[in-house]
Amino acid sequence: MGTRRDVPCSSPELPLREADMRHRARHAGPPRPLFTGALLAAALFGLSGCSIDAAPGIERGAPAPGEAFTGPYASEFEQAFRHARTEAERDVLADGQITEAEAQEILESFRLCLDAVGITLIEHTGDSVEMEGDPARIPPEQIDERAETCSQETGEAVILTLYAIMRQDPGHEFTPERVVECLVRAGVVPESFTVDEYTSSGIERLHPGQQLYTDAGAETQRKLSKCESDPIASFIDEATQPG
Repeated sequence: MGTRRDVPCSSPELPLREADMRHRARHAGPPRPLFTGALLAAALFGLSGCSIDAAPGIERGAPAPGEAFTGPYASEFEQAFRHARTEAERDVLADGQITEAEAQEILESFRLCLDAVGITLIEHTGDSVEMEGDPARIPPEQIDERAETCSQETGEAVILTLYAIMRQDPGHEFTPERVVECLVRAGVVPESFTVDEYTSSGIERLHPGQQLYTDAGAETQRKLSKCESDPIASFIDEATQPG
């Protein structure tokens, strides 16, 4: 059976809340997004307001090595570097880039960590993670907790998410305002729906997960995915049609 869980804002492990970083699925069934709306948006558009502790060995506020980070994702790289848990994470983040080879290395570390505790990584798309636990080695109720530990220890949550987001939106143009405008055009939310609602809880108030992640919610899921993948170009025709 699929499971759903959020990571609390108070978690000292991640500088960018994992719940804010992406759609995530951790379950043994077919992949489905775990988080929606602002949870991906916050990763695309900025940092959470959480107060967190610096990682061991990194002084809070210490500058990145060499020149300051530059480019559309400079802020995300700076925060991720300041609070990285391991030297491997800092090595990847230090130059303000994440190469495909570096992403694959992090993914392999994550896979090996899972395997060591009895979890098989079936698919990792950047937007979702599908895995399966071996009942002889790990109780089903412990899969999420063990997977989260591996995610934090290997840097998977932050680095692979940031890598996927940068590939999807290289210019950092997909603002929350544009996503909300797209959702309105698509008929997913009313015109009164606000950016604050989206960045705090996605579309959960209007489309609760227990309804959204069913066959009946498939069309809404499709529209949500399109708006979050390309809020600028999606559903433009709908905006020009008479109401």
